[in-house]
Amino acid sequence: MAATVNDLLYYLEHRFLPQTLFNEKYDLFRTMYENPRLLWDVFNDLCAQEGLENPFTHADFSITLRKSGDRWQGALLKFPIPEAEALCFEEYLFSDGDPAHKGCYTLEYGVTQTVQGEEVGGVLCAWTADRQHISYGSRTLFADSDFFEEAFQLHLQRLPQNE
Repeated sequence: MAATVNDLLYYLEHRFLPQTLFNEKYDLFRTMYENPRLLWDVFNDLCAQEGLENPFTHADFSITLRKSGDRWQGALLKFPIPEAEALCFEEYLFSDGDPAHKGCYTLEYGVTQTVQGEEVGGVLCAWTADRQHISYGSRTLFADSDFFEEAFQLHLQRLPQNE
């Protein structure tokens, strides 16, 4: 079966990025710092490999690197507005330099509801180093919604207490 644009987005968001983050031999944060167009470049290459026309522009993808607390670095990744369930609005990555402390969280398109005439809905999830998918439930999304800090707090709660 031929890959679709949505298949490639899913692969980028749910396979490539988490696996690259959790790979102890690769520094994804350094790569994002050195190449702010990384998401676009990887997605564009995936489309070319599959013989698909990329319907997006580099402006549809963004990376914002953030500090979270004293020792944590974080990344807010934004993707094109998803058209199908499980595709991501955003992805949140966390690291303090210890490979055992890395975290990958996604804000996925989910069950929608109509609020003030606007269809909104998402699901906050996590991917683990052993490729498990954890759902933290539905979220109501608005233009000014920011789930980065919530994802970071969930990540801190998942770490062993003495960390």
